[in-house]
Amino acid sequence: PEEFETTAQFDEYTVHVKLAVSDVDISGTATFDAPQEWIDAFEANYSRGADSVWDYELVADGQRMRNVSGGYGYSRWTNQWQVEMRYDLPQSTQNLTLVPRREISGWREDESIVIR
Repeated sequence: PEEFETTAQFDEYTVHVKLAVSDVDISGTATFDAPQEWIDAFEANYSRGADSVWDYELVADGQRMRNVSGGYGYSRWTNQWQVEMRYDLPQSTQNLTLVPRREISGWREDESIVIR
């Protein structure tokens, strides 16, 4: 598989993304230096109440791809917030961008991450 890794910094958080493009799908993980508010809300009631990132949509050469199997949350073992992602293989993978979905504010184009 072809592998990509990048880090992006925004006002509220920093995220490190690893993606792999295989012959059948695109999968990866986004690992965050997340605000304590996200962690507290997740532990209290699975993020409701905090505007945490809980999903990513993949835009592949203009084609919008839904995350078909993934999860999100905080791990006490690693002390990290993570979003797991898997997408069906798009027609083209020349340009890849991830667009986050936040709990309260929804899809956030202003926090998109260009993979390539």
